[in-house]
Amino acid sequence: RVTEDSTLLVVSPVFHAAGMGWLFLGTYHRAHVVLLPDADPRFIIDAVGRYGVTDALLVPTLLRIALDDPDFVAAAPT
Repeated sequence: RVTEDSTLLVVSPVFHAAGMGWLFLGTYHRAHVVLLPDADPRFIIDAVGRYGVTDALLVPTLLRIALDDPDFVAAAPT
């Protein structure tokens, strides 16, 4: 559930329905929204730690790329 205490990570381009929808969902619920300039796995894991991301929408291809990145996997919380 998204609330004003949530921090959403927007990785998808905002010209795409998924990115725009995630952005609108966060702003509608007055949540914190983190927009990334690129879908680089290093940016994603940095944003999770730096901003305390609670929710993220990752498309399957991006999730696969991130999971194939050893730095992403090593930095993931256990």
